[in-house]
Amino acid sequence: MAIVLEPVNQAVSCSVISNEVAVPIRQCSQLVERCRELGVEGYRVGVFSGAGFLNRYLPITIPFAPMLIYKNKVEVPLVFRRGEAAVALVNDPLRLPAFFKLLDWYLSYDEEAEKVLFGYERARGRLQQFTGKKVVDSALVAFRLSEIIDGAGYLLKDLQSEAEFVSWNRVHRLVADQPIGRHSRILDLEDPKRLAEIRMIFDIVRLKYPHVNLFQNQQLSFVG
Repeated sequence: MAIVLEPVNQAVSCSVISNEVAVPIRQCSQLVERCRELGVEGYRVGVFSGAGFLNRYLPITIPFAPMLIYKNKVEVPLVFRRGEAAVALVNDPLRLPAFFKLLDWYLSYDEEAEKVLFGYERARGRLQQFTGKKVVDSALVAFRLSEIIDGAGYLLKDLQSEAEFVSWNRVHRLVADQPIGRHSRILDLEDPKRLAEIRMIFDIVRLKYPHVNLFQNQQLSFVG
């Protein structure tokens, strides 16, 4: 059964236009069952409050927001910006494994976790020492996932070498690169973190285009 996203009608925000949609609470159990093998332990309904990608970094409060409980007590709000990418995320069987693969990468590095966890600041300590509630900016992760699958995937599938990817990335900037000298920028494939990001991206692309051989890493599986 398809999950039909519904408008969030009780949100309190500084935005003039409301574009938030959420997984209906009555369908949360269905989504949990799809995601159990990915590390999802259940869901809860509670107050979601933050200033993130969902509301263009303006404060927003949603009193009855559904949230998945992911491993290590990470909460993933099932509230997104309205659009085809949000619908695909909760219904396309390749998107859920890809979403959590991407989220795992973010949470593996303190400087990346700072981008997607409300309230976490690495200047105050390591993520492992963070005692606050770990609530994900799931709208941001969903947007980045759409950049990879919908924006870049079709082009990446035809690349034949690492050198081709480096040249392609220099134009399209899918992966952040490093300045070398005053005018040049280059992607450092010797950087373990950067290489892990690239492998993660190609793992996600392989879900849609299995023939892609570049940057092989652990394969992901579909969920139904």
